[in-house]
Amino acid sequence: MTEPHAFVDDHFAGRGTAASDRQMWRHLPGCERCRARYRALTMLESLEPGGNERARDRMARAVFAPVPRRRAVWGAALALAAAAVLLVALPRDRFRARGGDPVGGDGPALSIFRVPAGGAPERVGAVVRAGDGLAFSYSNPATAKATHLLVFAVDQGGRVYWFWPAWTDGASDPRALAIATGDAPVELAEAVRHPLPPGRLTVHALFARRPYRVREIEAAVAGQGLAALDGVLVTQPLEVLP
Repeated sequence: MTEPHAFVDDHFAGRGTAASDRQMWRHLPGCERCRARYRALTMLESLEPGGNERARDRMARAVFAPVPRRRAVWGAALALAAAAVLLVALPRDRFRARGGDPVGGDGPALSIFRVPAGGAPERVGAVVRAGDGLAFSYSNPATAKATHLLVFAVDQGGRVYWFWPAWTDGASDPRALAIATGDAPVELAEAVRHPLPPGRLTVHALFARRPYRVREIEAAVAGQGLAALDGVLVTQPLEVLP
């Protein structure tokens, strides 16, 4: 059996498999030695010709493997538990702030990737397919003062689809995902697939200054609106095609 510390070197040498990569992701949050090794190798690879493309190929093999999630209540989704977040060298697509004003260079940012069934991940423009999985990375500069993140989508009928945090039990009320502070992009290492209906869909990312629960957010969507929440809200309107 492979020693956990060897997973990082195997990953960057191209010897890793989807299974061993997933073991590495699970191991990294609890091992400072391996996290330091991962960060060092990521930085070195980003300086090499074609380094970012190699990183994307590895991520397509393991990190972005979609996990199906089922609807539970009117706006909630049943899902697998959230996976650990990892630092990766990904380009950033800045969402736009609620109301259409662009998020400034010092603000938080979210990148969104679509993962077609059986295909490679690609950054989202304005359109996704109903069967696509969605994956995300974020950056959270200190100026935002955000400690937690919630990522969800609302369709034109007002239904809510949860991406982060995962909602695994319709009777529960999960808290927002605790996030790191920094300008470097952080990958949310799981792609999520929802049965999205064709039509307009708005993805919301709330960089919150306190650990909101999902039911608080759904109450805000249905009632007073999201602008009253304590944090920075960024949004991305999408069109879902069949």
